[in-house]
Amino acid sequence: MNQAAKSAAPGFMEKEFMPTLLDAYSIAVKNALSIVLAILLWILTLWIPYINIGTTIALCTMPLALSRNKPISPTFIFDKRYRQFFGEFFLTGGLMLAGILAGALFCGFPAIVILISWSLAPMLVLDKGCNASEALTLSNKYTYGNKFLIFILFLALLVSLGVLLGILGFILGAIADALGLIAILLAIILIPATGVGLIAAIYKRLVYQNSSPS
Repeated sequence: MNQAAKSAAPGFMEKEFMPTLLDAYSIAVKNALSIVLAILLWILTLWIPYINIGTTIALCTMPLALSRNKPISPTFIFDKRYRQFFGEFFLTGGLMLAGILAGALFCGFPAIVILISWSLAPMLVLDKGCNASEALTLSNKYTYGNKFLIFILFLALLVSLGVLLGILGFILGAIADALGLIAILLAIILIPATGVGLIAAIYKRLVYQNSSPS
């Protein structure tokens, strides 16, 4: 690995709360169409052996591509470089799933903590060439002290997006019933786009702004 992690100070995301939320919307709006088209391409090509491995990895780590503030093309999921990480990627995913399921046995809350703690691991596999163990460890270190704020960020995103779409749907529906379909279409596009955008915004701040040469 070329870079070593510095865990962000506890509360680091507090001063970045609104900038991160706004950045998530900015990334989503700029790339919404590309994100949705990439998902559609993944669905359409899911039946192709081996190719579907790379496209699945690309789709799952899409926030990594977006965290660099560069627009993406929907066809980026076919980049052959994603297929070279399939062993470590699926091993990381398997360990994450095992940890989350184990956490779910304890009233569910530990599963949420583990999910947030390890949420950056799949992207770290590609970004820093980590093996599964290193990726999980680094993800935990990067998110240390900020898990609650990350959780609140996702809640804030859901609430704000729900309010925006609700107001838009009400206004368009009041004008004409058919226009209400536009709000539904926007919801289909913006819900996944803003989710991906928020993960990208968090990764940008916790990883890129908290790395130093090893």
